[in-house]
Amino acid sequence: MEVRRSVSDPKFDAQVNILGLLNLMETGKNYGLKKIIFASSGGAIYGDADILPTPENYPVRPASPYGISKFTCELYLD
Repeated sequence: MEVRRSVSDPKFDAQVNILGLLNLMETGKNYGLKKIIFASSGGAIYGDADILPTPENYPVRPASPYGISKFTCELYLD
């Protein structure tokens, strides 16, 4: 998923990122999966941060549906 596509088709972005993660979590639970390593772009979630590297407790400021969906996935995994 790319940011431009998420802006032009936010429903597709949510299907790929959010529903994709939920399907992975459900399947993982059925097979006894203990961990999921989730890669996410800090720039997508934190926007133009003033601090680099950006700490995880930095205020969330997603600027696109892509950033919103990635942050939503982090919340599901938390």
